[in-house]
Amino acid sequence: MQDVPCQNDGLASFSDPVPRISVLAHRTLWVLKREGPVATLRKISGFVMRRILSPFRRARTGSAKPFKEVPDATLDLEAGEWVEVKTEEEILKTVDSDWRTRGLQFVPEMREYFGRRLRVLKRVQRICVENAEGEIGEVRSLKNTVLLEGAMCKGAGIGCDRSCHYFWREAWLKRVKKD
Repeated sequence: MQDVPCQNDGLASFSDPVPRISVLAHRTLWVLKREGPVATLRKISGFVMRRILSPFRRARTGSAKPFKEVPDATLDLEAGEWVEVKTEEEILKTVDSDWRTRGLQFVPEMREYFGRRLRVLKRVQRICVENAEGEIGEVRSLKNTVLLEGAMCKGAGIGCDRSCHYFWREAWLKRVKKD
């Protein structure tokens, strides 16, 4: 398993952009009110340049890797349901060589949950991706992904205290009834 310290480092790689004008308008008004017109124009121009130049950069550098076709389970899990995290052997059938399912990596720290039963905290359908400066970047959508109660990152090896919930692909889980 490739050693990646945090799932949050690659949020954009396993989610899809949400092209919603209302999200952009709301964010623009918020920045305008908070930072003024000059900063707002600077951010708008930066956003437009990233949107226009990004596809060209990706094509030129080859940084966008296609997903390996792996089974993508759809359990339609809802908050409160019980699941069991599959065994390592079962999860290996759902991931590529980098331990990713449709871009989302099963990170090494998640191994402690193999075979454990946990409750679904909530479905994850939209996320905000932070940019390098820690500002909220774009809104992105996710499919077949949930958060589990108590399954949180401990920041092992990197000294991070954020305690972020892990993102769980439904392909890594089995629906169970609580005993």
